[in-house]
Amino acid sequence: MISKRRRPGGLVVLALSLAVAAALAAPASAAPTEVKASRSLNAAIVSKINATRSAHGLRRLKVAAPLSRAARQHAVSMATLGYFSHTSRNGTSSGRRITSFYSVSQGKNWAVGEVLAWATGDVTAGRVLAMWLASSPHHRQLLSKRWRDVGVSAVRSTNAPGVYGGRTVTIVVVDFGSPG
Repeated sequence: MISKRRRPGGLVVLALSLAVAAALAAPASAAPTEVKASRSLNAAIVSKINATRSAHGLRRLKVAAPLSRAARQHAVSMATLGYFSHTSRNGTSSGRRITSFYSVSQGKNWAVGEVLAWATGDVTAGRVLAMWLASSPHHRQLLSKRWRDVGVSAVRSTNAPGVYGGRTVTIVVVDFGSPG
């Protein structure tokens, strides 16, 4: 989670959690990578997240187009360049990347966060949510009281390079926000 809070004296504090080390991409394979978005999986993931949040007495999140665009850009980047990380391939932090799409109030409390997943085989919203809920840091992100908005992008990549080993994979990025 990236958060920015004003402290006495004007000090700005940034915090990043759920950081994953960037993986180096393997050499390009012979066949090109094909990346396709899955709108139905995106909608199903939002529905599962909101059902889980409701079951825990938390507010439902509304889909924010800027967060969805941020998630899509990052999912496609990871699929085509063969890495899996909250940090963009060019070294941009997840917070900076997300806020380049999602407007936040300057000088007020705001936060952005992200969860990632990738898998081979049949990927369903239930499978992805179960993976996140089984992980303590991801569980905390999904059920954070501070989130108001969400953006989701699930992409299926054939012959995915780098850490994906040329396999067909589904990569899911969920970006959260609270604009301040």
